[in-house]
Amino acid sequence: MKIETYIDAAFAPHRDGKSHTGAVVFIGGTAVEIITRKQKCVARDSTESELVALSDTILDMEWHKEWFTYQGYNLGKPSILQDNTSTISLVTQGGGKLRTRHMRARKGVVLEGYEDEAYDITYIATDEMKADMFTKPIDGWKFGAFSEAIMGGIDLTDECCGQIDTASGVRCAKCVSRRRHFIHSSVCYCLE
Repeated sequence: MKIETYIDAAFAPHRDGKSHTGAVVFIGGTAVEIITRKQKCVARDSTESELVALSDTILDMEWHKEWFTYQGYNLGKPSILQDNTSTISLVTQGGGKLRTRHMRARKGVVLEGYEDEAYDITYIATDEMKADMFTKPIDGWKFGAFSEAIMGGIDLTDECCGQIDTASGVRCAKCVSRRRHFIHSSVCYCLE
């Protein structure tokens, strides 16, 4: 088993200018916690709002890891999946100019955990960010796919058949035997 935490933020959607955090914590491929909350401080840009989301949600992820450790399970190093490359660079390579002490402190906490190898921080494309639906309204294929993925239906990173002919609707052998699939960017994903 492994802990995977998808963390996303929407920059300043609230009337007071505060951002919104969305996250999903998976253990062994099963969603065990879904987080959607207004951030407690105002961020100046999307990188800062993602940093706030990251630093706040790491606490939740660490709590799950500790709980399973005390139950006698070794889950290995958790993975954090993030779709903002600026935030990843900021917390894995250092640098950057943060405007306030509290943002520098948040960066320091995340960077310290990363350098101590307490977790990995990995880039994931926005189209595969399962926490996206907890930060902003989404619909269509994305809503259906993320709902299925969070409820245990599909892995968005695992294409079942590659390119398909959308005009004729020809699907691969795997899809023909399945009842449901969705197509995104001419790639077919099986839902069951």
